[in-house]
Amino acid sequence: MTNLHGFTNLIISFLVLFLGALIAPFIHEFTKALVSKLQGDKSIIENKQLSLNPFKYFEPIGFMLLIFFGYGWGKPVQVNSRYYKNQKKSTIITFTAPIIANLLFALIFYNLGFLWNGFNTIGYFNVSLAVFNIIPIYPLCGEQILKYLLKPNSALKYMQYESFIRMLVIILITLPLTRSILNMFVDLLSILIQFFVIIK
Repeated sequence: MTNLHGFTNLIISFLVLFLGALIAPFIHEFTKALVSKLQGDKSIIENKQLSLNPFKYFEPIGFMLLIFFGYGWGKPVQVNSRYYKNQKKSTIITFTAPIIANLLFALIFYNLGFLWNGFNTIGYFNVSLAVFNIIPIYPLCGEQILKYLLKPNSALKYMQYESFIRMLVIILITLPLTRSILNMFVDLLSILIQFFVIIK
């Protein structure tokens, strides 16, 4: 009976991790697609990138990294900034909005934690995705934000080394020390968000 109980808990724990790694990227990429569309990006509808199906934004490598290391990504929505009236301003808004959305939904999930503890875990996944997306590497939002904040020459130089930097970051997040540093920021942000939890 004890073994059965332990097995059941293991299945539930995996289910929570699965949901967190699926829902957080969905919120992130759906928000990016929606905000880009609202700013005039016709390619979002043409390429069928706006969907309420979370599996639309499933990306195997990012998903597995989220499951096993707590940091990853979903299938990135490809926006077309040529449709924007103000390319710099709209691009920064488009790639900042998903980070804010993850933090807002983290607050919602934390408020639902009294119903099921799994919601707290899903909330934490949203915070970790928000923090991780600040890092300026593809396919994370920080990359696009940085490119538009840098001077053109600096942006080109950065792009030359971007593949190397991306591989380095992927390797680094598998290391305990790197995850400990990231976890510190995520934990602090989670604590701050939970100050606004109304239902306890």
